[in-house]
Amino acid sequence: METTSPPQVPGVELGALLGRGGGGEVWEGVLLEGSRPVAVKVTGADAEAAEAAVREASVAARVAAEHVLGVLACTALPDGRVALVMPLMRGGSLAALVRARGHLGPGEVVTVLAPLAGALGRLHAAGVVHGDVSPGNVLLDLDGRPVLADLGVGRVLGEAPAAVWGTPGHLAPEVLMGAEPSPASDVYALGALGWLCLAGEVPGAPGLRPGLASVCRAGSGSEALVAAVEAAVHPRADERPGADELAWLFFGAAEPEPLHLVAGDDDVSAVTYRLRAAAGRAPGPPGAEASGAQAPARGGTGRAPRQGRRGRGSRGAARRRCARGAAGWPRGGARWCVACGAVVASDGAARSAGGRCWPPS
Repeated sequence: METTSPPQVPGVELGALLGRGGGGEVWEGVLLEGSRPVAVKVTGADAEAAEAAVREASVAARVAAEHVLGVLACTALPDGRVALVMPLMRGGSLAALVRARGHLGPGEVVTVLAPLAGALGRLHAAGVVHGDVSPGNVLLDLDGRPVLADLGVGRVLGEAPAAVWGTPGHLAPEVLMGAEPSPASDVYALGALGWLCLAGEVPGAPGLRPGLASVCRAGSGSEALVAAVEAAVHPRADERPGADELAWLFFGAAEPEPLHLVAGDDDVSAVTYRLRAAAGRAPGPPGAEASGAQAPARGGTGRAPRQGRRGRGSRGAARRRCARGAAGWPRGGARWCVACGAVVASDGAARSAGGRCWPPS
């Protein structure tokens, strides 16, 4: 049986190996100063992997936002590898959530897609294209707050062409035909993410796939959301809305609702959840079916301790609104604005904002 010793990363005590993939390893850790739980991504020793890690840290610092996964530290290790220290997202990935549940409800999709569209708008305004908006790169905290991760494949507009990376089903048709990734291709990828959340599968090739309305599993109340997703995955790049416009479309399509997280992406948890949902029974608190399982901490690459409650609002807390009127959900002792990420205090005032609000002031 293969064993791996954690690398020595200054300022961090590493614990369990969360996962290993082609891009390196992800470790769970704790900051020595402050005892904050973190995830540490350690790249391979090749120059390309190190360059991607440095790029990710640079872009994250350049576009700091509530719904973009930040990089707390970027450290070169003696063996040539690079360690990225990031917040630990214990809610798993959107990929695992959709895999376990089959699809999401319209309000849940708004809770995921509206802030991600706003985050993309912030990236694009800074001249950065993400390049791989996919369910494995959308991570969740225990309250269901989504963040966009893996900025290492991103690029600054105007940079020399490089190899194109992406996730099947989320690549825009023009990128598949050889065009450079662009803000419009990011919008397409986000639309494909919405398609996956509503239908349980990624869209097929334009001209060959059915309309989303015919395969949507989210039921009534999703018509406006279906139209917004269809606009985002338009075959022509110049016919797609911009990321900020798409955020408006998503936020106006349905009332945001808390995400119902499922602890564990194992087959037993997923089948039990779907059977109960099909029978019209409340799925019950995640974790009740298979005590002791763990939910992935990053998109399919590792696992973190299971959370023992449902997503936002699961305790019946009434929604609040941030200072600009956007719906928010509980986050720790406060609430966060689903539209902009502002932390909302008990008096309804936005104490700190991570982006834009709807409606604007």
